[in-house]
Amino acid sequence: MAVTQSLDESLKRLAGLEPSPFPVISLYLDLRANQHGRDGYAAFVRKVLPERLKDMPQQSAERESFEHDIARIQSYLDSDVNRAANGLALYACDGSDLFEVMQFDAPLEQHWLFVGSVPHLYPLARLMNLYPRYAAVLLDTNRARIFVFGLASVEHSQQVISQKTRRHSQGGWSQARYQRHIENFHLQHVKEVIDALDASVRDEQIEHIVAAGSDDALALLREHLPAHLAAKLEATTKLDLSRERRRGPASHDGIVSRSPGRQRSRTGGSVVERMAERWTGGGGARSHAHGSRNGTGRRARHHQLAGHAQAGPAPSRRCRPGTGASRYVGSARHGRRNKTQAVERAGAARGADRRANSIHPGSGAAGGHRRRRRAASLPNLTPETPAMPSHEERVRYGVIGLGHIAQVAVLPAFAHARRNSQLVAAVSGDATKRREIGRRYKLETFSYEQFDECLAHVDAVYIALPNSMHAEYTIRAARAGVHVLCEKPMAPTVPECRRMIAACRKADVKLMVAYRLHFETATLAAIETARKGQLGELKYFTSAFSMRVRRGDIRTQAEYGGGTLYDIGVYCINAARNLFRTEPTAVSAISVNSGVAGLAEIDETTASTLRFGDGHLATFVTSFNASDVASYRIVGTKGHLRADPAYEYAEGLTYEVTIGTRTTRHTLTKRDQFAPELLHFSDCVLNGRQPEPSGEEGMQDVRIVEALYRSARRGTPVSLPPFRDSKMPTTRQRITRPGVRKPALINVQSANRDS
Repeated sequence: MAVTQSLDESLKRLAGLEPSPFPVISLYLDLRANQHGRDGYAAFVRKVLPERLKDMPQQSAERESFEHDIARIQSYLDSDVNRAANGLALYACDGSDLFEVMQFDAPLEQHWLFVGSVPHLYPLARLMNLYPRYAAVLLDTNRARIFVFGLASVEHSQQVISQKTRRHSQGGWSQARYQRHIENFHLQHVKEVIDALDASVRDEQIEHIVAAGSDDALALLREHLPAHLAAKLEATTKLDLSRERRRGPASHDGIVSRSPGRQRSRTGGSVVERMAERWTGGGGARSHAHGSRNGTGRRARHHQLAGHAQAGPAPSRRCRPGTGASRYVGSARHGRRNKTQAVERAGAARGADRRANSIHPGSGAAGGHRRRRRAASLPNLTPETPAMPSHEERVRYGVIGLGHIAQVAVLPAFAHARRNSQLVAAVSGDATKRREIGRRYKLETFSYEQFDECLAHVDAVYIALPNSMHAEYTIRAARAGVHVLCEKPMAPTVPECRRMIAACRKADVKLMVAYRLHFETATLAAIETARKGQLGELKYFTSAFSMRVRRGDIRTQAEYGGGTLYDIGVYCINAARNLFRTEPTAVSAISVNSGVAGLAEIDETTASTLRFGDGHLATFVTSFNASDVASYRIVGTKGHLRADPAYEYAEGLTYEVTIGTRTTRHTLTKRDQFAPELLHFSDCVLNGRQPEPSGEEGMQDVRIVEALYRSARRGTPVSLPPFRDSKMPTTRQRITRPGVRKPALINVQSANRDS
């Protein structure tokens, strides 16, 4: 789930925060179910947070901040806890605009609550120390799989397949020559494995390696392993992978269960047991230990690998060691969850009693409870600890289109969404992009002609194509049973949107439109401020969004669905609808074109007005030939809120609230606005929930854009028929991830000629 590199970054960032005058909550929860298959953390939170609130002065800013934090924490725990998680760390301070949540496969030993002026980070640092990252290699003489483990979770895996050789029955000189031929193939394969391992160790900063496989392969591995990798090799164990393949239908691919929605490996439980015996030294296995690692560590590491070889899906919610629990199985194709009968209670008192009253609120120690013994330098999961979630609990994505937004934002975002999302494929018509992007992100790439082949390798697609191509590729993906996360605007016309919705509904797959600001802190804070009535009765909304678009960009070409309203006007429309929390009943627009070369096919500048039935007005101007502006203001009878910049993803956002004569300014650093989309959509896929923003939300904005252009052509207002209000975003959707660095671009440039 969470990635240690990202956790390192989070730890450093949180440790660098300045002390806050408002209370900072640090909440650590053991999410494992108790002996009855029930969660115990909810009762802990309901008890300790109100108790701490009692100590704060009435009507104080500190108490108000803490109350907001309590409401938000409860909302998050009610709806956003991943059923696959065993532990959770949450840091909140409404007064300092802090709300960060990390969910882990690694279990926390109990619940903790700390309240202070800065985040309390010791439990997080200790967890990272207990579960360091390491690489595991499973190999024979023609196949290998390299896993990277972190915090008791497989972060990712890589397969190396070489030409398979067969035995030769002919003797004499020919046999000797053929044997040398085979040995050369084997040596070449092992060198390829070492190269792949070296790259993983270097890129992922791995300090520990374990290996299992055939005698021949392990001998070659030990012989040719470079000194810097040999120093990190902790143990090797014999494991006859070819015999495992003959005993069951699973190949090397069967060692790791497949991703959501695909046919899972059918390797039997007996195979897992045989692997366990070999890994721990039983059944004639030979172990070569380096250093002081003991059998328990090898056995623990086997249980991590074996968790990816078992038949059927891995449990989505595990129980605490020694207890029983209900298991839930998520299907990424259809999101159905099936609850099985709770398993028998086994040694429940040992795990449950210890956590019943784990820690007093605000204290930094475990009270009278015995601390867990310090783990060895490698993760030491005992055999009774459940295996981590396998790739069954990640949604495999293909990114369709490798233009600017895909390269600078979508592809890098997967590093912050590894909890439930995995990038495995990309599609582009540019051979150079396919080669370089495939190499950079270690994924399969396809041309547009191979799109159907790509669909066979993924569970979901992120469509980052020109607007005119959204409908075609969404419908093709849906017919293949693949979930769709589509960039906005959803499509150039309402009929296309309807076909997209109908195709996904018929195929029983999820469809979401990528409104990234529906998960972004400043936008959600503005919506909440307006909803609570802090601005008084809302009256009007104004906005300006403009830039100077590069000549020849697809946004300037009508055949690709270009135009200012399609590209940037949807931000203004969506913001007004969500701030007013209602739908417009009539629109009017004026478009002008000064004859600038390259903008003749579309509107250069458009001024739009939306009239809402309850007396609200929204006006905004969009332009492709004006300096960079991206702001809005919403005004009520008591005050107003201004956001500037309001719509950007390449920089931090700022908003200020003015009530009477008092103005409060909020500045947010740059954050990854695309990873939250992936995290939300994958959770919906895995847990059978409907995503928001939905296809209906995207279609409503397209409906308004079409009406505005119609008004501009006719020179008269256009009435809009009633539209069923779609689900509006709330603060419950807020997900924060740190910003990403802009990668080197490949055969693409920004649409903005001033950037």
